[in-house]
Amino acid sequence: MDKFRIFRESRTLVNELPKDDFRKLQFKEKSSSLGVAYFHPLTPHLNIGVSLRQVDIDQITRKNYGAFDFGFINYTTSVSLLSVVNREFNMNVKGIVPGLHIEIKPLRWFEIHFGKQFYNLSGNDVRSTLIIDSYRVANTSYEIPYLDASNGSVGYTGEKTTLDFVFRFSSWFATKWGYTAERYTMKYKNYFIYTGKIESSMIYSAIEGSQKQNFEYGSMNFTLEFSKSFGE
Repeated sequence: MDKFRIFRESRTLVNELPKDDFRKLQFKEKSSSLGVAYFHPLTPHLNIGVSLRQVDIDQITRKNYGAFDFGFINYTTSVSLLSVVNREFNMNVKGIVPGLHIEIKPLRWFEIHFGKQFYNLSGNDVRSTLIIDSYRVANTSYEIPYLDASNGSVGYTGEKTTLDFVFRFSSWFATKWGYTAERYTMKYKNYFIYTGKIESSMIYSAIEGSQKQNFEYGSMNFTLEFSKSFGE
C-alpha cells in the first residue's frame, strides 16, 4: 500500500560569473543519487519513513587570471612579464546517505512532508596549478611554464532538510511546494605537496590538510508528481 518507494535524483549547481569580474571562482557541482525508502503508517493520517541513498558528488572549481608587469633594466633596455595562471580543483565523494521522513495527512487532498538526510561521504581531491610566464627583454621573448599538482582525501559531512506542502488533486496527480536547506562541511586530509624540499613539503602539506570549507544552500521548490499506489 505505497510503503516501498524508489528514488532517482540528480542536479547540477553552477555559480554565475559577471563578465566584468574575473576574480571569482568558477564552481560547478554535479550530484546524483539512487535510493529506496520504507514508510510505515502509524495512523491513517501519519506515516514514518526511513531511506537509504547511494550518493555521488563531483565538484570542479577553476580560476583563470593573468598579470602584467613592465619595467626597465637600464635606460635603453625594457623588460615585460605576462603571467597566465590556471588553477583547477577536482573533488569526488560518494557513500550511503540515510534519511528520516514524516508524512502528515490531515486532509485527503492536503499533506505535509518533512525529511532529513545525513551526509557522511568520503573521497579524493586533486588540485593542479599551471603558470606560464612570458618574458620579453628588448626584442627577445622567453616562455617558462610551471606545473604544480597535489592530491589528498576529503570528508564531506552535513545535513539536508526538506519541507513540502502537497496538494493532491487526485490519486494520480499532485503538486509540491516547499523549501530545502542544506549545510555541508568539507575537511581535507592526507595531503602531500612536493616542493623540492622535504621540510617545506611537509609544512605545505600540513597547511592544506588542515583546511575546511563550509557550504550552505537554500532553495524554493515546486514539483509536479505523477504517481499511483499499487494498493489502489
